[in-house]
Amino acid sequence: MALQDEIREDLEEEVFSEFGKTVTLTTIGTPTYNDRGEIEDYTSSEASIVAVPYNIIENRQSHQPFGDLAEGDLDMAVKYDQTIAIDDIVTIETIEYRVKEISKNFLPGNVVTIVRLAKNTPVTADD
Repeated sequence: MALQDEIREDLEEEVFSEFGKTVTLTTIGTPTYNDRGEIEDYTSSEASIVAVPYNIIENRQSHQPFGDLAEGDLDMAVKYDQTIAIDDIVTIETIEYRVKEISKNFLPGNVVTIVRLAKNTPVTADD
């Protein structure tokens, strides 16, 4: 058994099983565009996944060496084999977040995927 397999098993038993939270992942599919080239609609599919949210920035801005975390941003660990993409939507309890960054931890193989989430702000029409 390779080292990354042992780490994956440890993460499953000691992190995801103990601290994991079931969240809804909405995978964004192919968009439909109108005559002006604006996205009119898109296909999507939902699935429940187990993730570990952490590094939650509630009411302050945090200056990190790799950039700023805005209020409401958080990081989330997902299992190494979970398919997730930029702009997918993650619903934690009733709050929607948009995936804005994805980082994979390689040993030579990925053992956990870290995603940066931003609160999803709905688009409102200008009146």
